[in-house]
Amino acid sequence: MVIPKKENSKENILADDMSIHDPEDIINIPNTNNSDLKDNTNNSDLKDNTNNTSNNTNNNTKYNDNSYRPRYLVDVSPDSKILEYRQKNMVVCEGFMWKKRRIFQCFWHQKYFVLLKNGFLVYHKTDGSKFAKGNFNMAQLKVVKRYAFEEKHPYRIVLPDESYFGFDGQEDRDYWYEKIESTQKKINRN
Repeated sequence: MVIPKKENSKENILADDMSIHDPEDIINIPNTNNSDLKDNTNNSDLKDNTNNTSNNTNNNTKYNDNSYRPRYLVDVSPDSKILEYRQKNMVVCEGFMWKKRRIFQCFWHQKYFVLLKNGFLVYHKTDGSKFAKGNFNMAQLKVVKRYAFEEKHPYRIVLPDESYFGFDGQEDRDYWYEKIESTQKKINRN
């Protein structure tokens, strides 16, 4: 089911690091379940920049030049906490990640994550459900980048408690790692 595209203006379109995006950059995302999101790189309802390096003369993506942004939800329910975070200008970045639990380490679950300026990384169901399913206080955690050759979601961020965030591309993983690290530095300076 595709949600009809809403009329967008530059004033009401906020995502990623809360910078204002051009309306051409925003594409509505329908409500989906996890099985629908496994490979949506060609789905016209998703904003996906993970393989968008053809326009760059240099294939080495610089994550702090705002040229790269992960997929993000646009049509969020009006009662969702995600919308509240955006309206209160609390968001550092947001997008989809795979999460592996500490308890059942054989299962990966795709979630929608929002990194807040206070250092909390909250996650929701992939449809942007009203309430967060959980959170991590990233302000004091040491995060490590890893690559797991020939495994699902091989590009990873690992937490001290052995929780994993998985990505299918290095760009996504490095983007999130850089955002988490820079948020930690800002918090620890204060």
